[in-house]
Formats: sequence, structure tokens, C-alpha cells
Amino acid sequence: VELSCHKKGTHSIQTLTVELKSAEEIEKFLEIIEGKELLLASNTYGTFILQKMVEHFPEDLLTPIYNVCKDNFMKMATSSNGLPIIKKALAKFKRGKQSFIDIIEENTNSLAQHPFGNYAIQVAIDKWNQEDCQKIFAIILKNLQQLSMQKISSNVVER
Repeated sequence: VELSCHKKGTHSIQTLTVELKSAEEIEKFLEIIEGKELLLASNTYGTFILQKMVEHFPEDLLTPIYNVCKDNFMKMATSSNGLPIIKKALAKFKRGKQSFIDIIEENTNSLAQHPFGNYAIQVAIDKWNQEDCQKIFAIILKNLQQLSMQKISSNVVER
């Protein structure tokens, strides 16, 4: 974990992450970072490790990462280091998608108006089907005037 958060060390760990293929190797790697996912997610260099994991590991082995994203969604979606992980998680996780939908629906207005959070909504709209985004669209339409007049949230309205 210490190497993951180091300017140079992160590159080695990212390469290692991509090379892990077997379930046994991936599970061992997950054991090593267990409990330190938020530390990695909030670190300028550590975030890249979690991003690589979400990109390259099979979804069925990523339950611990999914849980961290779900349980800390707003904190991660509204931070420059956490947002890229959330964006990849929104595109990757199929089984737990309903939890993400619920969180975004509950926080649509605040996410839409946040400099980083608005990107989470944009990814959801781009990656999910219209049925999944129905309530999100309804909330945006209900607040259309307010959201379209603000620079940041107008990006969400335009989607």
C-alpha cells in the first residue's frame, strides 16, 4: 500500500495489478489492501491502483471495492481522486447497479451542482439505459431552470 501511494512506486504496482490473472492472485492482492481502500482512493497516486483493479479484475472478485464505492459514494464522487474510481465503477458493476442508482437519485441535485460530482451523473446517463435513469431525468427536469443556469450543472442538463 505504501508503494501504491508513492510517486514512482505507483507505476510498479499498477503494472503488477494488470498482470494478476488468477482468482488466487487477485484475492491475495485484495487481502493486502483490505481496509486501506479509502486511503488509496483519496491519494493522488493510490487512486490509480484502484482504477486499474476495477478495469482489469473480474466483477465477481471486486466485491470489496464495490462496497467501498457504494458506502463512500458521495465522498469519492466529489473528490478529484475518488471520482475516476466511481466513474469506472458505474460503468463496470452490473450486479450492484441498483445501489448506485438509488444513491445518485437521492443526491442528484447536489451531485449535478458539484464540480466533480456532476461527472458521476454524466457517466451514469451515458452508460446506463434510459429505464435506469428515469428518476434521475425526472429530478433534473423538475429543477431544469435552476440547473441549466449554473455552469457546472448545465453540463448534466445537456446530457
